[in-house]
Amino acid sequence: MITISGITPISALPGTVVTVYGTGFIADAGDDYVVIIGGENTAVTALTATAAQFTVPASTRSGPVDVTVKHLTDDDEATLLLACYLLAAPAAHDSGNLLMGGARAVFLDGRPVGYLDGPVKLAHEVTLYEAEVEQELNPVAVFTRRERWRLTLALAEVSLENLRAVFGGGEINASTAGRTLGLGGAAATEHSLLVQGPGVNGKLRDFYAYRAVPASTEPLLLARDKPQRLTLTMLLLPELKLPVGERILRVAEC
Repeated sequence: MITISGITPISALPGTVVTVYGTGFIADAGDDYVVIIGGENTAVTALTATAAQFTVPASTRSGPVDVTVKHLTDDDEATLLLACYLLAAPAAHDSGNLLMGGARAVFLDGRPVGYLDGPVKLAHEVTLYEAEVEQELNPVAVFTRRERWRLTLALAEVSLENLRAVFGGGEINASTAGRTLGLGGAAATEHSLLVQGPGVNGKLRDFYAYRAVPASTEPLLLARDKPQRLTLTMLLLPELKLPVGERILRVAEC
């Protein structure tokens, strides 16, 4: 029986070689298997008892997609929900679109929006509320629980055009010395968030949040021509289709 335990990398362009880790594969029988990524079939190019490799096919889709490994003859298959983020295009920046900065690439809705030169901060907030339930004789105290996950990033290089495409906003105001741009506000729209950068032992590490909502509805005010750092705080909502422990954020090393 096929099982899937992980996938690297968890973000990929068409043509990227991806490895799916699991059990139940028949080594060296790649022709008997197919990988379905984002609804498209592609061949298995290398296979061991615990890993299957494939190349991401050309596609017009982008965003988070399911990955399925299927045995063609007995229909044995396994699926990892929202396992891979398909990028529509490689991260492309130019000197006219960047502020000063440093190391880890940040993507919102598949768009490269900047880099980090500091850690990704994740906070778990739990609040308990007390309510009284009146029964026949005695009131019963009931505690309800609210959990919130908060992710904070300090963007040191910012792509204004891509941020505007993600959050919306007016045209760049070139009438002031700072050439500012107001982004977002009002609507709290869900976004997918991906951070790619160095992990432990020289490996690359991916942080992927499925449903990220800006923590503030105040517009972001950026000065295009000045080195600066933009602090971006997102509330992370659970993706209930995923197993417990993977519903908020997935971390993968490759």
